[in-house]
This record gives sequence, structure tokens and C-alpha cells, in this order.
Amino acid sequence: MAAQMTQIAISLPCAVLRVHLLPEGNPVGIEANVAYYGFGLMIYALFNVLFVTEFFRTAWKAGKAFLIALIPASLMTMAMEVIVHFPGFAWLDSVAPADLVRQLPILAAGIAVYAAGARVAYAVAARRFERVDL
Repeated sequence: MAAQMTQIAISLPCAVLRVHLLPEGNPVGIEANVAYYGFGLMIYALFNVLFVTEFFRTAWKAGKAFLIALIPASLMTMAMEVIVHFPGFAWLDSVAPADLVRQLPILAAGIAVYAAGARVAYAVAARRFERVDL
């Protein structure tokens, strides 16, 4: 989880710099904006819960646990990237100040989901780790 927070910390200055250096926007997917980080935290939470809880079921087959977590996280990422192309959700792809304020609830939800996911993953993994014979 520290690696995930490091990724976010490194990407934030790059996201701000990108808006100033390339103001025409990202034609491919979602902009690195408030909603992007909120959705990203939700994806991290989903991955963490699935990976950590599955891995500490037996503490073997890390690849299997990784795939079990990767597939739903990838699907969620694809949904996040596609939804911004629908007309009613175009505000999710904006870096305009009014839209950034509108995106704040998504960031707040992402923070809450990430915190809850970390607690759940830790609790389940700790309980399972006590039963696993390493």
C-alpha cells in the first residue's frame, strides 16, 4: 500500500504540470483530475482486498491471487476510462475548476473506500495468516 501512495504522490505534480504544458487535453482516456484519483483509490482498494485476502488463504500461488485481483481491477479501470466518453459523463474528463469541484465527492468516496478496503484486507489477511503454516 505504501507503493500505491508513492505512485499517487509522484503522479500528482506530473498531472498538474501536464495541464499547464499540454492544455488541449487527453484525447484517449480520462484526464488526471480529481475524479481520476478517486476512481484510482477505489481500484487500488478492490485490488488490495482481493489480492491480499486470496494470497493469505494459503500463502502460496501469488500468481493466482494476482490474477484474481487483476481481472476485476482491470475491468473497473476500463469502465473508468470508457465512461468519460458518454455525453452525460463528460464532466469526469474535465480539468475546469467548476468540474473539479463537482468531482470532489468521487475523491472523497475513493478515500473512504480505500481506507475501508485497507482495514478489511488487513483484518482478513491477519486472521488467515495465523492459520497458514509457512
